[in-house]
Amino acid sequence: MDFFGHAGVILRSYDIRKQKGPYAFLSNATRRNEFYTRINRIMGLEEHTLIASMIRKQHHKDRYGDAAANPYDLAMEFALERLLPIEKAGQTEVYIMAEARGKKEDDQLSLSFYRFVNEGNSYVPADRVKRIQFRLTF
Repeated sequence: MDFFGHAGVILRSYDIRKQKGPYAFLSNATRRNEFYTRINRIMGLEEHTLIASMIRKQHHKDRYGDAAANPYDLAMEFALERLLPIEKAGQTEVYIMAEARGKKEDDQLSLSFYRFVNEGNSYVPADRVKRIQFRLTF
């Protein structure tokens, strides 16, 4: 996008609303109107499917205690599980852009991602997951 100098942008609503980080330019009314007009045009061009996964971290920790999974890893796994039906529709390649949170956190999420992609989980066997080529970027 013209606003960022690259296409790898996470549309993070908090930053957009607060006009922070890469969205600081939205404090300029002209640029803000240009941005929203462009986003609306882009979103209207193609059909999109949004798969969202949310973990209430404190609730999860309270319920599972020391056995609680990392909520970011769990959310990634839930989202990947919900992507699997696309293979039946003929799509075999998926690009996933995750929000960068720091090297340690990104490395941990990558490890969980590749573990699921290579091994599946107790609900989804590895051979089913391997039918789709997942690509993860931050």
